[in-house]
Amino acid sequence: MPRKDVNLTPPTESQLYSDAVVANGMVFTTGQMPLDSNWDLIATDFDAQARFVFERLATLLTASGSSPSDVIRLTIYLSDIDNTAALVPQRRAFLGAARPASVIVQTGNFGTPGMFLEVEAIATLTAQL
Repeated sequence: MPRKDVNLTPPTESQLYSDAVVANGMVFTTGQMPLDSNWDLIATDFDAQARFVFERLATLLTASGSSPSDVIRLTIYLSDIDNTAALVPQRRAFLGAARPASVIVQTGNFGTPGMFLEVEAIATLTAQL
């Protein structure tokens, strides 16, 4: 089965990845970060960063032919595991009633100071269900 690369914005020459790849009825996303197109943080507080990341992930899934309710695996990287409780409302709003297999990994810090999280997902295509 052929694969399809999905990008929310045209990739640059130095961008050696796609925002998502669709293959075999599945969507695989790259980690979504709270960064704008210039790679600057969109906010300095956890809630705003989490909201941005989950909104961007939802947009990417939709562009790929999927949706948050089709997520079957969610991987969340946190700079501080103590932010897990603060993540719950944003995660719940993103997933709705879906309960995918999930893992939360504490990373220490990211390459961008003040960045709190990165989230990636694996989902089924909506039309496949």
